[in-house]
Amino acid sequence: MRTDGPSHRLCRLWHKLRMFQMGRAGGFRYGGQRVFAPPGCHLYERILEDGDYEHDTAEWMFRGARDQTWVFDVGANIGLMALPLLARNPTVRVVSFEPSPNAAPYLRRTVAASPFADRWSLRETALGETGGEVEFCVSGAANAAFDGMVHTRRVPCERRITVPCSTVDQEWQALGRPEVSLIKVDVEGAELRVLRGARDCLQSRRPMIVTEWSRFNYPHYGHHAGELLEFAQAHGYHLYSLPRLWCVQDAALMAAANRVCGNFLLSPQ
Repeated sequence: MRTDGPSHRLCRLWHKLRMFQMGRAGGFRYGGQRVFAPPGCHLYERILEDGDYEHDTAEWMFRGARDQTWVFDVGANIGLMALPLLARNPTVRVVSFEPSPNAAPYLRRTVAASPFADRWSLRETALGETGGEVEFCVSGAANAAFDGMVHTRRVPCERRITVPCSTVDQEWQALGRPEVSLIKVDVEGAELRVLRGARDCLQSRRPMIVTEWSRFNYPHYGHHAGELLEFAQAHGYHLYSLPRLWCVQDAALMAAANRVCGNFLLSPQ
């Protein structure tokens, strides 16, 4: 079926215009659900351009989330990864973690207005290797997706604040050690800190892990590409690059994969 004719282009233009109008009003619809977002939201602009947001990563999250289990969404931002999963699997429960003052107030509104509020909760805390408090770099509201514990210099840092910090293990234990089938991590370079704070949960529940590992972010934390592979091997996980699912087995492959992709899948052996 032809998809590049005048009528198709007109439909795409109408869709973009409608999305733009809703975005100007402080929110937009994504996957049939209302999403609240700060003005000029970077992620909203990506959806306007692409028509979707990280489709391949969302698909692997759906595959990894088993029925009647919990999902930890670490670095949730405005909720674009949690919403499709909740809509497609009516039995999973999602806990989203987002400390950014640029994103958390909007995500709180999205959760409250969604039809999934009974199985979607928000924790406005950072996750790391240890609990307590942590310094947090805050950019402009439009660039909330780049907020994190360390300034990665991808966008200007407007101010530094202190936010509460917990660990996956602490949060998991507070919930009563439920069955967790998936942990998604996207925290602008601090992914290893999150995973190192999840050792008990990983050993006990063996969840699948979908994580960002961007060469533009992790060097600012003093990491190198191979450290994610080292972590996977030390904890009995296979590592795959996304979206093509290349199996990464040594440092050379990891360095090569990391030059062309920034998302990875850790699957328990």
